[in-house]
Amino acid sequence: MIWPTTSTQEALEFFGRLRETYPNSEYAQKSVEEMKNCRRLLAEHELYLGDVFWNMNNYGPAWRRYTYIVDNFPDVPEVSAHAKEKALSAYYRYREQQSQKAREQIQGSWKRWFDWL
Repeated sequence: MIWPTTSTQEALEFFGRLRETYPNSEYAQKSVEEMKNCRRLLAEHELYLGDVFWNMNNYGPAWRRYTYIVDNFPDVPEVSAHAKEKALSAYYRYREQQSQKAREQIQGSWKRWFDWL
Protein backbone atom coordinates (compact mmCIF):
# COMPACT_ATOMS: atom_id res chain seq x y z
CA MET A 1 0.00 0.00 0.00
CA ILE A 2 1.34 3.41 -0.94
CA TRP A 3 0.79 6.25 1.47
CA PRO A 4 1.12 9.90 0.60
CA THR A 5 4.52 10.91 1.90
CA THR A 6 3.48 14.39 3.00
CA SER A 7 0.95 13.10 5.52
CA THR A 8 3.38 10.44 6.74
CA GLN A 9 6.11 13.05 7.11
CA GLU A 10 3.72 15.32 8.99
CA ALA A 11 2.76 12.46 11.30
CA LEU A 12 6.43 11.73 11.95
CA GLU A 13 7.03 15.38 12.88
CA PHE A 14 3.93 15.41 15.08
CA PHE A 15 5.04 12.34 17.03
CA GLY A 16 8.51 13.87 17.43
CA ARG A 17 7.03 17.08 18.85
CA LEU A 18 4.78 15.04 21.15
CA ARG A 19 7.80 13.19 22.51
CA GLU A 20 9.73 16.42 23.07
CA THR A 21 6.84 18.31 24.63
CA TYR A 22 5.52 15.56 26.92
CA PRO A 23 8.46 13.19 27.50
CA ASN A 24 6.95 11.52 30.59
CA SER A 25 3.46 10.86 29.28
CA GLU A 26 2.15 7.49 28.15
CA TYR A 27 1.62 8.95 24.68
CA ALA A 28 5.30 9.77 24.36
CA GLN A 29 6.10 6.08 24.80
CA LYS A 30 3.55 5.11 22.15
CA SER A 31 4.85 7.79 19.80
CA VAL A 32 8.20 6.02 19.55
CA GLU A 33 6.49 3.01 18.01
CA GLU A 34 4.43 5.21 15.71
CA MET A 35 7.56 7.02 14.58
CA LYS A 36 9.09 3.67 13.63
CA ASN A 37 5.97 2.86 11.62
CA CYS A 38 6.16 6.22 9.82
CA ARG A 39 9.83 5.68 8.98
CA ARG A 40 9.05 2.21 7.66
CA LEU A 41 6.26 3.61 5.48
CA LEU A 42 8.54 6.30 4.09
CA ALA A 43 11.24 3.72 3.33
CA GLU A 44 8.71 1.41 1.65
CA HIS A 45 7.44 4.32 -0.45
CA GLU A 46 10.96 5.07 -1.67
CA LEU A 47 11.46 1.37 -2.38
CA TYR A 48 8.26 1.33 -4.41
CA LEU A 49 9.45 4.31 -6.47
CA GLY A 50 12.79 2.62 -7.02
CA ASP A 51 10.99 -0.49 -8.23
CA VAL A 52 8.88 1.61 -10.62
CA PHE A 53 12.05 3.04 -12.15
CA TRP A 54 13.56 -0.45 -12.26
CA ASN A 55 10.56 -1.84 -14.14
CA MET A 56 10.77 1.05 -16.64
CA ASN A 57 14.44 0.14 -17.24
CA ASN A 58 15.54 3.50 -15.82
CA TYR A 59 18.31 2.05 -13.73
CA GLY A 60 20.03 5.34 -12.87
CA PRO A 61 17.05 6.83 -11.00
CA ALA A 62 16.33 3.40 -9.46
CA TRP A 63 19.90 3.18 -8.20
CA ARG A 64 19.63 6.67 -6.68
CA ARG A 65 16.38 5.77 -4.88
CA TYR A 66 17.84 2.55 -3.50
CA THR A 67 20.99 4.28 -2.26
CA TYR A 68 18.82 7.00 -0.70
CA ILE A 69 17.07 4.29 1.32
CA VAL A 70 20.35 2.71 2.39
CA ASP A 71 21.77 6.10 3.45
CA ASN A 72 18.68 7.54 5.17
CA PHE A 73 16.80 4.56 6.58
CA PRO A 74 19.30 2.31 8.36
CA ASP A 75 16.78 2.04 11.21
CA VAL A 76 14.49 0.01 8.91
CA PRO A 77 16.81 -2.97 8.34
CA GLU A 78 14.47 -5.20 6.32
CA VAL A 79 13.84 -2.49 3.71
CA SER A 80 17.40 -1.17 3.82
CA ALA A 81 18.95 -4.60 3.24
CA HIS A 82 16.70 -5.25 0.26
CA ALA A 83 17.44 -1.78 -1.15
CA LYS A 84 21.18 -2.39 -0.81
CA GLU A 85 20.96 -5.53 -2.94
CA LYS A 86 18.78 -3.80 -5.52
CA ALA A 87 21.14 -0.79 -5.58
CA LEU A 88 24.06 -3.01 -6.56
CA SER A 89 22.09 -4.57 -9.41
CA ALA A 90 20.67 -1.23 -10.54
CA TYR A 91 24.13 0.34 -10.59
CA TYR A 92 25.52 -2.52 -12.66
CA ARG A 93 22.69 -2.22 -15.19
CA TYR A 94 22.93 1.57 -15.22
CA ARG A 95 26.64 1.45 -16.04
CA GLU A 96 25.92 -1.18 -18.69
CA GLN A 97 23.36 1.15 -20.30
CA GLN A 98 25.79 4.05 -20.17
CA SER A 99 28.57 2.05 -21.82
CA GLN A 100 26.17 0.83 -24.51
CA LYS A 101 25.15 4.43 -25.32
CA ALA A 102 28.79 5.52 -25.44
CA ARG A 103 29.70 2.60 -27.69
CA GLU A 104 26.84 3.42 -30.07
CA GLN A 105 27.95 7.07 -30.26
CA ILE A 106 31.52 6.12 -31.04
CA GLN A 107 31.02 3.12 -33.32
CA GLY A 108 27.54 3.73 -34.60
CA SER A 109 24.63 1.34 -34.46
CA TRP A 110 22.68 -0.79 -36.89
CA LYS A 111 19.64 1.20 -35.77
CA ARG A 112 20.89 4.19 -37.80
CA TRP A 113 20.36 2.21 -40.98
CA PHE A 114 16.64 2.58 -40.44
CA ASP A 115 16.54 6.30 -39.62
CA TRP A 116 15.34 7.10 -43.12
CA LEU A 117 12.14 5.09 -42.61
